Amino acid sequence: MVTVKDPSGNQVEEGEWTVHPVNIPPSIEELPLWNLIEEEEGEMDLSMFLHDDNDAVDSLTLTCTSSNVTIDGLVMRGIFARAGDIVILITVSDGDDSVPAEVQVHVENVNDVPILEGLQPMNGTRVSQYRTLRLVATVSDEDGDDLTVTWMRGSKVLGTGNELILKDLDPGEMTLRVVVSDGKAEAEGSLTIVVEEEDGGSLVWWVLGAVLVGVALLVTIMVRSRRSSGPPKG
Repeated sequence: MVTVKDPSGNQVEEGEWTVHPVNIPPSIEELPLWNLIEEEEGEMDLSMFLHDDNDAVDSLTLTCTSSNVTIDGLVMRGIFARAGDIVILITVSDGDDSVPAEVQVHVENVNDVPILEGLQPMNGTRVSQYRTLRLVATVSDEDGDDLTVTWMRGSKVLGTGNELILKDLDPGEMTLRVVVSDGKAEAEGSLTIVVEEEDGGSLVWWVLGAVLVGVALLVTIMVRSRRSSGPPKG
């Protein structure tokens, strides 16, 4: 009950009024940069950055639009598979009013090991000792780093690059080791080639036989040419 009187003391009006409190929305201080490591979970407690004149801070509700972030009370937990700078959106509510904010996220890169996807020819391939052998390594790197491919036989370096050409092979099994490096990490593979010996004597006789056939053919042609010309005229 409220009674209102004028300056002379006369009662002017008497009645009841209901006073409705005005809700003051929660507020969010400037948020620090959220630093995370690629593919590792990290968390950020927002309670120390939130204020509300009408409600207790721990009664506020936090939501986030990012699928990489989960919410536990006023604590954000996030895990990101890719490095880089990201902006995520959050909302803080007291049940009556909501306040949006942006969170700047920096995800630090973790070096990925290079990938040796395949080697050619197939492991166990058989080749002649006189054949030129072309070797190819297919490699990739998720970070986009420049890769170095090194071909080795035992401790001896045969060459570098995605392709290697070998000649004058020794008969027998030849096992090659391939090392792929991005300067920070390495991937490794191996390849075995069977070099088959060819009979050198047979090759000589084949060449000699071809020469003799050629000579015989040439002689036959010359004889036929002389016969076709006939005897000299008197």
